[in-house]
Formats: sequence, C-alpha cells, structure tokens
Amino acid sequence: MTREQKTFCRICEAQCGLVVKLETDDDGAEQIVDIKPNRDHVVSEGYACIKGLKMADFARSPDRLTQPLKKVDGEFVTISWERAVSEIGDKLRDIHARDGGDAIAFHTGNPIAFSLWPSLMMHGFLGAFDAHKVFSPSTQDCANKFAAAERIYGSPNQQTFPDIDHSNFLILVGTNPKISKMSFVQMPRPMERLEEVEKRGGKVVWINPRKTESVQTLGQHIAIRPETDAFFMLGFLNELIAQGGVDKDRVSAHMNGFDEVERLVKPWTPERVEAVTRIPAATLKELVAGYIPADGAAIYCSTGVNQTRFGMLTFWLQEVINAVSGNLDRRGGTLVGKPVFSVDMMNHEQKYSRIDNVPYVVGQVPGPLLADEILTPGEGRIRAMINMAGNPLLSFPNSDRLAEAFDDLELFVCMDIVRNGTAEHADYVLPGLHALERADIPFYFFTMMGLMPRRYVQYTDAVIDTPGEARDEALMSYNRIWCLEEFEVWGVPC
Repeated sequence: MTREQKTFCRICEAQCGLVVKLETDDDGAEQIVDIKPNRDHVVSEGYACIKGLKMADFARSPDRLTQPLKKVDGEFVTISWERAVSEIGDKLRDIHARDGGDAIAFHTGNPIAFSLWPSLMMHGFLGAFDAHKVFSPSTQDCANKFAAAERIYGSPNQQTFPDIDHSNFLILVGTNPKISKMSFVQMPRPMERLEEVEKRGGKVVWINPRKTESVQTLGQHIAIRPETDAFFMLGFLNELIAQGGVDKDRVSAHMNGFDEVERLVKPWTPERVEAVTRIPAATLKELVAGYIPADGAAIYCSTGVNQTRFGMLTFWLQEVINAVSGNLDRRGGTLVGKPVFSVDMMNHEQKYSRIDNVPYVVGQVPGPLLADEILTPGEGRIRAMINMAGNPLLSFPNSDRLAEAFDDLELFVCMDIVRNGTAEHADYVLPGLHALERADIPFYFFTMMGLMPRRYVQYTDAVIDTPGEARDEALMSYNRIWCLEEFEVWGVPC
C-alpha cells in the first residue's frame, strides 16, 4: 500500500513544505520511498533544497540510536528505560538537594531548535529544579542580534527582516543565502527572489571578504577586510548624513539620541574607512548615493557578521541606518513581524554568569563559558547537565578543555538520534526522535517572533513511527521521575 503525507522541513528558517511518499513493506512497516517539495504549500510553493529532500537518509541511518545506553567501566551497555530514568532521577534529586538549581544545566543543539515543543518543555524541566543555565549554539551565531534588539527595541524578540520581495536596493553583509537559505527570516527560494530585485530594476550588493556562491550568481560584490564590518557601517552612516539621507521628520517623531549618533560617526569619513576596510572611499560614497533615493532599501547582515568581535555594534549600526533613512517598517525596507503567539520577554530578569559576571543573552549563558562553569570550583558550579540533540564538543571552542569538563560532571545525559562526539563523554545516552517522527508546529522564530514575510501557521503529524525504543525528548524532559515532588512544571505537579 502507498500513501502520501504532507509535512515541513525543520532544518533551517525556510521550513519548506514537503510531501513524503510511504510504502508498506512485507512486514507491515511503512518505509519512506520519496520526499518531494509540496507545490501547494502557502510559502515555499514547491521549493525545497537537498537538505530537506534527504531527511529520510538520517532517519534510518545505521548509526541510529534505538535503546538507552549507560556507561559502565568506560563502555556503553544497553539498559531499560525504567532503569535509566530511575537512576538519572535519583542523581538529579541528590545533586539538587546538595547544591540547588544552579548546579543543573541544559544544552540544546540546532537540529531540535527548529521544533517548538521540545525546547518549551526543556524550560519546564529546568523550572522544576529552579534551574536557569541554558546553553546553545545561538550564543555563538546570533546572540549579537538578540542583545542589540533588547537595547534598541526593548525586547530581544523584536527583530526586523528585509522586505526582499519589494526592495529596490539591498546591501547584504556577511551572508550567503544560496547555501544558508537566509537567517532570521523565512525565505524559501532566496536566490530567485533576489533575482527578482534585479529584474524590476533594483540592485543587490554583497559585502563579503570572498566571492561566495551567492556572489557568483548575481549582484555586485564589494570585498571587505575580515572583521571590519562595523567600520563599514560607521562610514556608511557618516556618508548617509553627509549626503542628506536622514529622514529628519521620522527621527524626530520616533527616535532618541540621534545627536550622539551623529557625533559618534563624524570621524569615520569614507577615506578613513577605506584604510581600515579596504573598500575604496569612492565605492562607499556611490553605495550610499544609490541607497538614499531607492524606493525601499535595506541593509541586512547575517552569520558572517554575527560571529565577529564587533557583531553587536555592527548590527546596532545596521538598525540605525535603516531607521534614520526612513526604511525601518517600510515596504521594501525592513519589516517588524507579528507573531502567531505573543511572548513578552521585555521584563525578564537579567542574569549573569558566575564566570566574569558575563550577562546572559536571551536567557542563555554564552557557550564559551561552559567549560569554566563546570570546572571552576565554588557556589553555582555545574555538576549535572542534560544535552539535547547537540554536539557542543565540536560547536563550542576549546574542545580539549570542554572534554575535560564533561568528564568532570557527576551526571551527564545526552538525548540524541546518534552517538556523536559529545555523547562519548556521557554517563547515559537516550534515543530521541528524528524530525519526521515528531508532531510539530513552526519553531520560535515564526510562532513567537513573527519573522516571516507571509504570516501563517502550520501543523504536522508525525510521518513515520519511531524505531526501537526511541522517545520524544520533550516527554523525557517532563518525566515525573526526574522531577522533585515539591515542585511543579508550569503549574502541573510532577
């Protein structure tokens, strides 16, 4: 018997619609025989990249975890779920009773971050132990945007995105959408939509140290010296003011502090910026001259900027340029999305790491501090950690020290679909779900932040059954045996 089921990809922000074809084998089990783009999907409209179309390969990988494992004398052995949960629960309770919630931490990786339910339940799990230490790759690849947005707009969730479908002048800094499919915006078919900008007479400009795959496809490439993006933005804003490109009425009505901004950028003339960035002064002036009169223009930066030393300053300057030029919240400029479910994080309590008093960003501890949070003696030292669908040993810096830290933990649990490098240091490895095995709705960026040009919501049932004894990570987080009797999770007794 053959059937088809609609679902959507959960690998990146595009979240393209998919149609999965399944056939029932001789043993009565359904097998995936094909995955194709969903031509009826309201946003992706028949587009999907190779990543989503090959999702089934990983679901049935020979390395797939199907049973709980425990490390005994340095080797992993199979154990029952009942024993795993009981032992883990006992150790968590003991550590909490002795050291409190500060001793318990959680890491969540990118593969599962694009599924909403597990991440929400992870916070519920931490709440049961009055714990708050969360780590993820986002503190390395996009924390600058969250930190800046909180200071500019009052909330880390208040993010803007370029209105590519109506823009007539786009400056794209440190991004390669032909590979990444865009970031912080839902943008299936990114290159086709950028081609449309040029077809209607607009302009696409790439600011990047190298000729990326995107640069080789369309637009103008301007080479920049690595890690000098902030100086480019300073010079751009300086020249924007010099050429009379500031919408003074909008600045007066909606913004504060423009006089200080003007003083800040005044020394950064195009000639001085050229010496730092290696972008010719004449090129910068020409770029500003094209940006000002365009009917809808935007500057957008992504991961190549986010991960630099000056990522937060660069993003702030980007937002200032788009705002004072009159392109913020404007058709063809940058837009502010409306979420499906409103989340108010403007009044959350700011927390700081015990290591160097570094502030959390959007409620998360900066990833590079993880090893020190575990190895540094004193109050609040992490003694137990749950790692959900992540491989921080590779994604965080200083792998040797991090491996030492993981081995120092009293309890280290990894939930995943394969045994990766991080899991080799775990005390327990628990088999989780592949995206196609989970019912889901779009992840946080869209559902809670509204970073989608076309506002919609979708739901998918699970497409295939789980192999062996794999379980939903969200349910693992909420398992009553892991909770403390005197605590509740979101008002529900454990």
